[in-house]
Amino acid sequence: MIKLFFSVIICLISFSVYGVEDDDELTDMSEPKKCLSLHAINTMKVIDENNILFYVRGQKLYQNTLPRKCSGLRPGSVISYEVYMGRLCSNDLISVMDKFGDRFSPSNKCSIGKFEQIPYFEKIPEKD
Repeated sequence: MIKLFFSVIICLISFSVYGVEDDDELTDMSEPKKCLSLHAINTMKVIDENNILFYVRGQKLYQNTLPRKCSGLRPGSVISYEVYMGRLCSNDLISVMDKFGDRFSPSNKCSIGKFEQIPYFEKIPEKD
């Protein structure tokens, strides 16, 4: 089996990947997912050293609670991750990236958990 290896550095200001949505992206909201397709992830947001939100095409939102605290992971963090077969899965490792001048260097590696879908509400525009 051929394993594809991608290393992706994500600046959490904006990140967008387009592709074909997998059928398993349409699963029941009550069951945590083991993996998310990279093609479906629009953006992500670090909440704290234990939680990352993944905004997925189709107005879906998944919370990933890491099994253990990830030292150095905080809102605005730049992270990288390695994926196989175009999917980000539980137990995959993320790296918190520290900036030294104009270069990034990994400072800490952490395992991610399962993806739990949570209600996603768009901001309703205020009336004048």
